[in-house]
Amino acid sequence: MPLPLFGKSHKSPPDIVKNLKEALTALEKGDKKSEKAQEEVNRSLQAVKGVIYGHEGQEPQTEQVAQLAQETYNANVLPMLIKNLVKLDFESKKDVALFEAFHVFKVFVANPNKPKPIAEILLRNREKLVDFLTNFHTDRTEDEQFNDEKAYLIKQIQEMK
Repeated sequence: MPLPLFGKSHKSPPDIVKNLKEALTALEKGDKKSEKAQEEVNRSLQAVKGVIYGHEGQEPQTEQVAQLAQETYNANVLPMLIKNLVKLDFESKKDVALFEAFHVFKVFVANPNKPKPIAEILLRNREKLVDFLTNFHTDRTEDEQFNDEKAYLIKQIQEMK
């Protein structure tokens, strides 16, 4: 895997699985280090997601995905992960839910044939909606499609009459 000249380098699938297994083992023990183990599980799962979906706009590499699957199977990590699900902090699920709600919301705003009650609600809350959308997921600077959609929605709301 080529190393980036600037920015983060990504761990290899064997390293990701090794770190995940070690963190899950520490989490199972439930000792004083369980909070740190939980953070490491979260980081490892984010790394897994990066391999599966690709990193920062890059397509996933088939060889790495296959290697990740094989390493996960060989290390018997899935049963450990399932066994420890209740111990994992899924605060990040909130972000996913908000992001999915955004996609539902954009259907209402982008609809050129909005029902009158929807249009009235959007108009009545125009300023609040623009403020909210302006500050919504500002951390997603790399996600060009999301930012384009967000800008489009802001423009649509501002131009409503």
